[in-house]
Formats: sequence, C-alpha cells, structure tokens
Amino acid sequence: MASIVIGLSYDHAIDVWAVGCTLFELYTGRTLLQGRTNNEMLRLMMELKGKLPIRMLKKGSFVKDHFDDDGMFNSIEVSGDGKVRKGLCTTVRLSDQSRSRRLARRSMFHPNLPMI
Repeated sequence: MASIVIGLSYDHAIDVWAVGCTLFELYTGRTLLQGRTNNEMLRLMMELKGKLPIRMLKKGSFVKDHFDDDGMFNSIEVSGDGKVRKGLCTTVRLSDQSRSRRLARRSMFHPNLPMI
C-alpha cells in the first residue's frame, strides 16, 4: 500500500499486504489502519512497520508530497474542521516491540472469537 501512495508501480507485494490486512481485520474485527488521507496512511504504516526503505523513496513519483529531500517524513494533519497542520516528523513512533506484534498478540486472545 505504501508503494502505491508514494507512486511506485503495482506488484505482487501489494496483494500480499492486502491479504495480511484483510486477515487481521477478519480475525480481530477491527480496521488495521484508519487514516483519512494518504499522508496519514503513510504515517500509520510506518508506525506499524518502520520507515520506508531509501530505495523506495528514490523511485516514487509522489515522494515529494510526503518526504523532504533528506527522506524525513512530512506529517500533514487535517483536523475535523478541515484545518491543515504541516510539520516535519523527525521520528516515527516505534516501541521496543513492533506495533504489529503487539496487535497480533492481543488479537490472539480476542474474547469474541471462538477457539480453533
């Protein structure tokens, strides 16, 4: 998904990502990424999986919309009333354990799911 947002061509990796997101959502009953804009979706994806590789940033046709010349993410936040706030995001929040591992571990014990 990130590759499409930054303007890379479609390939099988997008299908694998989509299947993974769909399986997570079916298993947990929750939407994995709930961004309202492409920029917010990129931020959420990077919080989940880490920064995008430089090789991806060099090839994308929409990279300048979301990253500066040094590869730092430009966060663009749109509030509920439509106000836009831009800022340079020097770091993407990542905890000691990746967010995906925490979500997966929590989801394994989802109280509304039958035990298989």
